[in-house]
Amino acid sequence: LRLISRCLAEEIEDQPQAIDQLLREVANRRDAGFRKTVLAGISEGLQGWKKAPQPASWALITSMLSPSTDSLVRELSAVFGDGRALADLERIARGDGDVDPETRLAALSTLIQSDADNLRRVCETLLTDQRMNVLAARGLSRFDDPEIGKVLVSRYRNFRGPDRPQVISILCSRKSFAEELLAAMKNGSISRSDLSAYQVRQIHSLDDSALSRTVGEVWGEVRDSPAEKMKAIEQTKRSLTPDVLRSADKSNGRRLFVKHCQNCHRLYGEGEKVGPDLTGSDRSNLDYLLGNVIDPSAVVDKDFRMTILLLDDNRVINGLVTEESDRTIKIQTATELLTLDKQSVEVRRVTEKSPMPDGLF
Repeated sequence: LRLISRCLAEEIEDQPQAIDQLLREVANRRDAGFRKTVLAGISEGLQGWKKAPQPASWALITSMLSPSTDSLVRELSAVFGDGRALADLERIARGDGDVDPETRLAALSTLIQSDADNLRRVCETLLTDQRMNVLAARGLSRFDDPEIGKVLVSRYRNFRGPDRPQVISILCSRKSFAEELLAAMKNGSISRSDLSAYQVRQIHSLDDSALSRTVGEVWGEVRDSPAEKMKAIEQTKRSLTPDVLRSADKSNGRRLFVKHCQNCHRLYGEGEKVGPDLTGSDRSNLDYLLGNVIDPSAVVDKDFRMTILLLDDNRVINGLVTEESDRTIKIQTATELLTLDKQSVEVRRVTEKSPMPDGLF
């Protein structure tokens, strides 16, 4: 039932009568379990949509359940353009009344998805809340204003350590934001080690020569010619003598895997299934290991090529497309899985490169 509801929701523009009939069934049955399953499926089907046409029978649902008390009705009402639901979501996101953090995060996420009129003001207010500030920063990234980059950089230390990679990714999504980030790294207020090789490539994909020169000065150059990579592989292999390998800190290796690899790769059942599972790979073979880490784009399966998206708000997103429908696209970046409305994608380019970047060492 949930999957049928999801499928019908995805076809809401072409076959509005089908979802309308389903919602009438929900209203007529007055069965709480049936209703929850159907609404959950519709919510999944419309994930990532900014706006969707409101079914004629939606008023029957809101007459039974108020958006102010039912989270699924509230979220769907927002996607259907109900101003009252958006006002409720704004109130909940701000934390008015006795609202748990998960509900607040869900409300803010829906406001961001719906591109609400008051989004910037709400997100600026929530930057001071440590439970909400990362999602608030993501909401602010929709606005092409250099002042937002300055604010995020100035407040960088207020974000929790585990959340800072997401903030760095946000700052790498726009030229004006990246300029503020690199200036802060130049003056030492943000450590250059907080910037990953993946995020360096994200800055290069902004296609600004001055910015690329600055990131080279601040973070370093990635030598990506075949000869340079072969030289790096040989030099690294010679440095990893048996004595060096015996003294390796495997616990620190685990931490590095979690920080740099786990968002895409799985090892011993932990991590994501975006890239190949590394559990059965030939990790004891140093040539295999160094070749794949230092030159990850040498051999790239067509299903694992990096995609660059330019959005209608001028953000640039790099990552691996993991799922796609007629209306939405899911892309795994260095720090998160994003679901985007295809109508917001201005340019899409599939590269010959692996989403795994050069320069990791």
